[in-house]
Amino acid sequence: MHPPLRNEYSVWRTLFVDRFRRRRVVEDLGEPERADDVDPRTRDALTGLLDRTAFHDHLQARLTGLQQNAGAGIAVMLIDLDGFKAVNLIDGHRVGDAVLTEVARRLSGAVRADDTVARIGGDEFAVLCDVAGDAAAATLTAQRLLQSLTQPYAAVAARRSPTASIGVRLICDGHDQPHDIVREADAALYRAKREGKSCFRIFVPRGPESSTDDAIDLRERLDAGALVVHYQPVLDATSGEIVSVEALARLRGRDGSTLPPSQFIADAERSGMIDEIGSLVLRQACRDLAAIRREYPTLRVSVNVSPRQLADGTITATVATALREAALPAEALTLEITESTALSTVPRADVVVKALAGIGVQIALDDFGTGHSSLEMLRTIPAHELKIDRGFVSGVTRVGVEHDVVAIIIDLGHRRGLRVVAEGVETIEQADALGRLGCRYLQGFLYSRPVPLEELIGVLAHDPRSGPAAASASSTALGSGDDLRP
Repeated sequence: MHPPLRNEYSVWRTLFVDRFRRRRVVEDLGEPERADDVDPRTRDALTGLLDRTAFHDHLQARLTGLQQNAGAGIAVMLIDLDGFKAVNLIDGHRVGDAVLTEVARRLSGAVRADDTVARIGGDEFAVLCDVAGDAAAATLTAQRLLQSLTQPYAAVAARRSPTASIGVRLICDGHDQPHDIVREADAALYRAKREGKSCFRIFVPRGPESSTDDAIDLRERLDAGALVVHYQPVLDATSGEIVSVEALARLRGRDGSTLPPSQFIADAERSGMIDEIGSLVLRQACRDLAAIRREYPTLRVSVNVSPRQLADGTITATVATALREAALPAEALTLEITESTALSTVPRADVVVKALAGIGVQIALDDFGTGHSSLEMLRTIPAHELKIDRGFVSGVTRVGVEHDVVAIIIDLGHRRGLRVVAEGVETIEQADALGRLGCRYLQGFLYSRPVPLEELIGVLAHDPRSGPAAASASSTALGSGDDLRP
C-alpha cells in the first residue's frame, strides 16, 4: 500500500501557486525587473549575469508587455562562442573562466541599461533588447555585439582568441511562446555557424512554399538513411556507472553536418513524418542496445514517445515488433512520455500507456512537475521512473522554489518506489545539491553530450568520470537539449 499523497499535494500546490504568483506580478507590469532588483539567487555565479531561468522570466514579461503596446518590438539574440573549447583544453579552465567573465562584461557594455543580458549555458549567452520590431535596429545591435567580442582577450594567445556567432529572432506582437522564440533564435545561430561563424543571422519565418520544399528534402534524407541516433548516458551517482542511455534523433545534412531536432522536427510534424521518425529511432535504439548488452547486460535504453505516436492505435504493436526484431527483453526499454503535453492532449492516454506497460516495457514521466496534473498521473499511470525537468534542476543550488520542488519530486518518487532521474545536470554544484537531496540518477552535459553509438561504446569502456565530468563546472557546463539546444 502506497502512503497517501495528501500532504505532498498540499506542499506541491503551495509551491507552484507561489511560483506563478510571483511571475504574474512581473508579467502584469509588462516590463522586466531592473537588474539591480533581481534576486541574486537567479544570477550566474561566475559572471554575475542573469541565469537561464531569470532570462526566460524576463522574456515572458516582455512578451506580455508587447501584447499591450502595439508598435513596440524586441529581439532575442543567442550568442555562442566560436573556438572556446580550444581555450579550455589548451589554456585550462581558469583561463576559460576569465574569458567568460570578460565576455559578460563586453556584452553588458554593448547594450543599453534597460536591455537584458544572461548566461544561459557554458559558453552561450543571450540578449533581450528593444528594437521596435526593426530589422535594421537589430542588425546594428548584433554588429555591435560581434565587434565587442572579436577583440583579443588578454588571457588567451591571439591565435586562439575566440570569436562569436549570433542568432537573432525579432518579436513584434508578443503572442509567440518563449520556447518557440528561443528555438528559432537557435536555428538562426546554427545557420550562422554553418555559414562561416563570427557572424550573425536573423531568423526568417518559412512560408508555405519553403515548408513544402523542406518536407520534400526531409523525405529524401529519410529515404537516404540520413536519420541517426545519438545516446546520452544516465549515471548512477553512487557508483559512477552508466545504467542507461537516452536515444535522441539526429539528421545528417547534405554537407555531412549533424542536425539537431530543432532543425527538422517541426518539418516532420507539419508533414506527418514524425511517426515514421519515432518508429525509426525506436527500432534503431532496440537494435543498438541488443548489441551493446552482449558486453553490458544490465544497460537500458529510453526512447521518447510523441503525442502523435500515443494517439496512434498501433503504438503497442510497433513497440512489440521492435523488441521482437531486436531480440531485446521488454524490461530493457523505457518509453519516455512528457506528462505536460502528451498525457494532457491525447484522449485516454492512460489506457494506451497501461497497454504498453502490459507488454513489459518501463514507463518514464518526462519533464515531471511542469504540467497541471503531475500528481494525478502518478495515480493513473503505471510509471517506473520520474525525470525532473531541467528547468527545476537549473535552480537546485539556490534556496527557493526550484530547490523545494526538486526535493518534493525526489521524495515523492522514492515514496512510490520509482527511479528519479535529474535531467540537464550541467555543473558539479548541481550534482552535489541533487546528491544531498537523495537523487541517485543524473543526466546532462556535465557527464556527456549525446554521442553516436561508436563513441558511446568508448564511453562505456572507460570510467565516465575521467571524461567530461572531470572538467570545470563553470566553464564547461553547456545548455542542453530540450530547453535551448535539443
